[in-house]
Order: sequence, then C-alpha cells, then structure tokens
Amino acid sequence: ERGLEIIDELSRKCGIPSHMTDFGVPKEAIPRLASAAMTVTRLLKNNPRELSECDAVDIFTNAM
Repeated sequence: ERGLEIIDELSRKCGIPSHMTDFGVPKEAIPRLASAAMTVTRLLKNNPRELSECDAVDIFTNAM
C-alpha cells in the first residue's frame, strides 16, 4: 500500500494526470473502450484474473 502512495505522490509531482477525464475522455466512451479492451486477447490471456466486459466497464468507470 505504501508503494502505491509513493507512486501516486511521484505522479502528482511530475504533473501526470490521474484520471481519464484529464485526457479529455468522456464518460460516454466507456462502453466502447471496454468493448475494445476485450479484443486485446494477448493481454487478457496473461492477466492473472479472468476479466469480463463488465469488469472492464468498472475499471474504466473508476479511472474517470
């Protein structure tokens, strides 16, 4: 947990945006992003946890 705090602090100090909306991504794009993410099978097959499109929607929603 402390490692995540350090990364978060470093990101803030470097001015790295922390939310997708900071990059101009609208919330309406989430379903399309989630659907597209599910096509990247080379990454999905190596993920330690199986992800559904619903999981992807949740991840993108939390990143807004």
